[in-house]
Parts: sequence; structure tokens; C-alpha cells
Amino acid sequence: MKALPALALALAGASLPVAAMAQEAKPCMTAAEAQGLVTFALPDLIDAVSKSCKPTLSPAAYLTRSGTELVTRYRTTAESSWPVAKAAIVKIAGKDGAMMAALPDEATKALIGAGISTELGKSVKPQSCQMVSDVLEQLSPLPPQNMSNLLGIILQAVGNSQKFNKPGSSFSICPRTLTAAAPASK
Repeated sequence: MKALPALALALAGASLPVAAMAQEAKPCMTAAEAQGLVTFALPDLIDAVSKSCKPTLSPAAYLTRSGTELVTRYRTTAESSWPVAKAAIVKIAGKDGAMMAALPDEATKALIGAGISTELGKSVKPQSCQMVSDVLEQLSPLPPQNMSNLLGIILQAVGNSQKFNKPGSSFSICPRTLTAAAPASK
């Protein structure tokens, strides 16, 4: 099942236009920052996938039938995650972080949306569209926060793998810390 990692990677790739402004190694994002970025970007990600896949999907495909409604539902959660998402964007921008922080929020949001659309336009393969549509259909009953949590966890797992976490990477999530299990109550 490669559709979920593909969505997570698409999100990581979509942040690269912002991250590419700086070439030095960047500090890793916390899990909360990555989660905020995922939550904020998810509606734009789904919208971009829907638009990229429209020519290849049948009218009966989930994204064709319900993609717009899914985007609308996820936008309600996205806006509240903006402050944390912006902190993540500033962090991955490295030396350009101060410039990104100084931009008006609407300009930064437009830049992220454009980056997502551009990257997905280049990376979504037509033969993957039906699978992505099917996966989103199965996950669509999840509340927006659960969907973004799932994608955030997948993004972290994929991003921290040796294959994708190369030195100098512009998109890095700090490793999860182990939490001690609560003692069993008697």
C-alpha cells in the first residue's frame, strides 16, 4: 500500500520550495510542528491531487465525486493549525526563516499552496490516481485531525528512514521520544 506514503512524501516535497531557500542543514521539526504543517497543508494537498488526477479519473471515482467536499471539511481544521505550521515553515527555511516570519500570513499561505500544487503537478503519476482516490475514500470518514495525525506519523516514519533522511535534508522531523508507560493500576 504505497498511496499513504506517497501522500506523505508529496507533502514533504511540497514544502521544498520554501525549504530550498536555504542550503545549510536545518534543525529538525518537532512532531507538533510537523503535525501542524500536515494539518495546514492537507486541504491544499488533496485539492492539488484532485486537480492533477481529474483527467485520468472516472466520474465515479471518489476524488471526482467528493474531493471538493473533503477539501472543504479539512479546511476548517487547517486554519487553526496555521500558527504551528508557520513555525515549522520558518524552521525549515533555515537562514531565510526571519524573512518567512516577516511575510504577511496570507502571502506565506499562498506560497505554500503554490508549492504544493507545483510539486504535485510534477510528482503524481496518472497510474497512481485511482489508488490515491480509493485510499482517500476509505480514510474520508476519519475526522480531519485523525487524518492529519495519520499522515503526520507516516511522514515522520518515511522522513526518518535512511532512504529519505540524507545529510543536509531540508525536511527533517526530530525522532520521536519514547514515553514511559504509566504504571499499571491495581
